[in-house]
Amino acid sequence: MAGTQRRRYLLAIAVAMLFFWNLGFDIYPYAKPDLNRTLTIAQALQKVWPSRAVVYWDVYAADNRTIQYFNPDLEWKQLWGRAWVGDLQETMERTYANGQTLWFELNALRSFRQKDPEFRSWLVTNCRIGAEHEFVNGDHTIGFIQLMSMVVAAGK
Repeated sequence: MAGTQRRRYLLAIAVAMLFFWNLGFDIYPYAKPDLNRTLTIAQALQKVWPSRAVVYWDVYAADNRTIQYFNPDLEWKQLWGRAWVGDLQETMERTYANGQTLWFELNALRSFRQKDPEFRSWLVTNCRIGAEHEFVNGDHTIGFIQLMSMVVAAGK
């Protein structure tokens, strides 16, 4: 019986140590905005994006979920490995007709521009690149770029 009690006691100590380790080195630091770079970026983008802006975002980039969570007043359009030109054109026309702005996740834009000839052609023919906001987050970058319709750009 004493051996079972000793094992339970050691297990309880191990669980408590794991809890405090996790709290001290993972949960608490990331709950502080000045230590959570993704949260800081999300808050900075709140000042960049007007409400009701439309943002295309790469669902495979984990940081984008945090940015989306802290910017709920935007229309978020998911990119699942491909940017569909028909949807982009329709969204761009609707967005600018309603006086809104259109943004695209920067790493996805660079990837699609390089790998997808149809997207690259659409981009060159129909868009002017607007404001760009890029942030370093540890070993990678996060950014968003405004896509402006050539029709809107010509009117300015």
